[in-house]
Amino acid sequence: LAEEGLPLVEVPQTVRNFSEAMKEVEALVYGGRFHHSDHPVMNWMMSNVTVKPDRNENIFPNKSTPEAKIDGPAALFTAMSRVLVNGGNDQQDLSGFFNNPIMVGF
Repeated sequence: LAEEGLPLVEVPQTVRNFSEAMKEVEALVYGGRFHHSDHPVMNWMMSNVTVKPDRNENIFPNKSTPEAKIDGPAALFTAMSRVLVNGGNDQQDLSGFFNNPIMVGF
């Protein structure tokens, strides 16, 4: 991606980056404002996420066993952390994307 000139941002998987993002995703899910395509792999990975708040009420995704993968949810929380950092503007102009979408697998 860097070779293509796209801006890259490193987002370490830390409590600082994930706690508020996870809380926001949870609020959106319980508020009925966040849905996914009911993909069985994402359902399985989401069911593997365990959370134990620390003394400051920060949360971080964990898994109970090495076999319990949580890569999809971790990617979701990473993306949400960037949305929160960048303000989460609901009124974004998507015309640039629709004019030149990234096509994968076609």
